[in-house]
Amino acid sequence: MVCAVQDILTKVRPVYSVYLIDLLLNFLTHPKPLLRRASLLLLIGSFYLSIASFLFVRRSLNLPPAIVPTKWDQQDALAAAYRPPPATAQQKENAFKLAELIDGLESGFDWREFSDGPGARGRGARKGVTAVVLHWKRRKGLELVLRQLARYPFIREVIVWNNRPGVDLKVEVS
Repeated sequence: MVCAVQDILTKVRPVYSVYLIDLLLNFLTHPKPLLRRASLLLLIGSFYLSIASFLFVRRSLNLPPAIVPTKWDQQDALAAAYRPPPATAQQKENAFKLAELIDGLESGFDWREFSDGPGARGRGARKGVTAVVLHWKRRKGLELVLRQLARYPFIREVIVWNNRPGVDLKVEVS
């Protein structure tokens, strides 16, 4: 098999960019030094402008990176959108039994041990404590826990930490 070597430049249509490059190369090899220097400056300037325009276009086309939510953000969004389903008859019956059980419990401590009034066993006989309760989903359960904590005389204050975004707990003292 014989391959014929042909000049492909004769088949390329003259385009302005090819014409400009040819003109620039002719000026770079021109016998006059002033034209050679001017063409060299023109070549360096064109390289600078092409690189600057490339970087400008690249910078303008690069959109800021998308903020990918973390798994914690996704879980928080799910928690905020959570709506509990209605309670079944069995769940209502269990909640009623638990409320009756809690209402029937009494503290093993005497209230007078924790008061500074008459009948107390001395000033500061026992110190009161603070109870911290975490709330997220089950409001009825929170109410039961607070009702039980209110029965103990040594619990002086209760702090409820609401860990569920979008839910405001209101204080209802009974």
